[in-house]
Amino acid sequence: MKNSRGCNGGIERKIEGFIIDKCPLKYIDDSISLYLQCYFEYKNGFLPNENGFLDQTAKFSSLITIISNIMSRMEKDYGK
Repeated sequence: MKNSRGCNGGIERKIEGFIIDKCPLKYIDDSISLYLQCYFEYKNGFLPNENGFLDQTAKFSSLITIISNIMSRMEKDYGK
C-alpha cells in the first residue's frame, strides 16, 4: 500500500498541478497539521473560544472557510 501511495518514493503523481514524488504526509508541516486538526474539531462541534461561531477569531473563521471550500471541491471532484 505504501508503494502505491508513493511513500517509498519513485512514483510521481500530479495533484492539483503539483508534482508529488514522495509520501503526501511529508509535505505537511506542523502548522498545516494544526489547521487540519482545528477544522476536524470544528466539524465535530468544538470551537477554540467560548460561545458561538461569531465569537471566534477572524483567523479561525477564515481558516474554516478556506478548508471547507477545499474539502467541498475535493468531495465533488473525487467523491467522499
